[in-house]
Amino acid sequence: MASLDQNAWFVPNGGYRDAGGGVDVNQISVADSICTLNAVYDPMTFSGGPGQTPATLPVRFGTILWNKMLLLYGTVEVRGKFTGLGTHTAFWMLDCYDRAATYQCNSWGVRPSGSGVSDEIDIAETCPASFGNLTTLRQNTFANGGSTVDSTTTTDANLNFHTYKMVWTPTSVTFFIDGVQTNQSTVAIPSHPLFFICDIELADGCGGAVDQANFPTANQIDYVKAWDSNNNLVFSDDFDGTPAFQDLTMTNLVFAQANSSTPAVNVSTADLAFLSDTQSESYLLAYCLMQSSGQTTTLTSVTDSRGNTWQIIYSGPGRVYIAQVPANKVGGGANTVTFHFSAPSQTFIVLGVIEYTGQNPATPIDAVKDFTDFTGTAYTGTPVTTSHPNELVLGLGFSSTNGITAGTNGFTLRASGPDFMLFDAPADAIGTYTPSAISSVGGEWDLNTVALFSSSSLPLGGGVLTSREAKRFFGSRKRRARLVA
Repeated sequence: MASLDQNAWFVPNGGYRDAGGGVDVNQISVADSICTLNAVYDPMTFSGGPGQTPATLPVRFGTILWNKMLLLYGTVEVRGKFTGLGTHTAFWMLDCYDRAATYQCNSWGVRPSGSGVSDEIDIAETCPASFGNLTTLRQNTFANGGSTVDSTTTTDANLNFHTYKMVWTPTSVTFFIDGVQTNQSTVAIPSHPLFFICDIELADGCGGAVDQANFPTANQIDYVKAWDSNNNLVFSDDFDGTPAFQDLTMTNLVFAQANSSTPAVNVSTADLAFLSDTQSESYLLAYCLMQSSGQTTTLTSVTDSRGNTWQIIYSGPGRVYIAQVPANKVGGGANTVTFHFSAPSQTFIVLGVIEYTGQNPATPIDAVKDFTDFTGTAYTGTPVTTSHPNELVLGLGFSSTNGITAGTNGFTLRASGPDFMLFDAPADAIGTYTPSAISSVGGEWDLNTVALFSSSSLPLGGGVLTSREAKRFFGSRKRRARLVA
């Protein structure tokens, strides 16, 4: 008999329930290229999840989650059969925030610790206590406190294998069963890395009361596959006894292009085009340094010809502004960025536009540091301390040097245009990083330091969920049960 690849799959044995019962690794088997998650009635008493009624559940069952894989945008496809009546089961994706404490999973610092707010996608979910059958399934999204809860029908999901798929982009999640689109959500779209789960829930709004007559029952999984947003296969397990394929490192931000200009002054708007087509879902930055008569003119907004929504994320000394688009519109294409000013009274303007490809979270900025006014041939910028591993540190802004310039101490020169420079360096470990460079001709350097999150994450690892983590995990499921019941 083949065995489950526990390098690819985490089994939250025992500790998944506060008192050590419920999930049981012995209820998981792999044979004939099928992974079976059994749910069996057991006269012994085990503790239920927080808020479940009854507080004790005499059931053992199997649950598996991705052990080390995370996905931010892309496609997940799973072929399987669900458990029968009296259970609540799903193929779904959950925000790594719910595993942050023990599993070293980056939550990007965008939500307060313990808030319990999680991104989630339910690829397919049974709710027999609500629908009275296993032919109606839920397909849901949860993000930023909002939700989209949809249903669809198919042939009995307990008796028949079906292929369930979701395609996830920054603007939508599209659901399929057996190759046919069943639902699409364009609101409450998750924007953080998620991990895949197949589990069994009991005694909630979707499963209903525990009745010994409904057991034993089982989930059966033929395969699980995932592709990133560029359609590269990143995970595949056929449960045939060979190790699962998994690409454990999500794409870091990679420099694509930059352009800069010193446009005419005394204008209400100024345009700067990217030199080549921007790519689908890439990360865009815009830089503006401006001087004006009486220092009264401000940058009020940034727009572009692609219709992206730009966010001004920094306004600092020297009339410096930095704006971003976390995810360029799907499809990419030619793009001209327009800078809008409060009044046409500038005496000097420097503009820059930058594109990085690769996946990134919805809030990519970790920190922005004011520039240090520096003059000479050897530049040392303002240090920045990163808060997570696998970040990218930038030095960008005004420079009057016109000589041959190169980054030092791991920094690479990416752009050197009219009065504008850009350097970057990977920040693999949490620490303090200082942009530095040399030039054959001295001049003024006024470069801001920016630290950007990427989507690379540390391995999640195995273990047993703590009581606090179990409560957070089940709190998410409890919320879902209320919404779908």
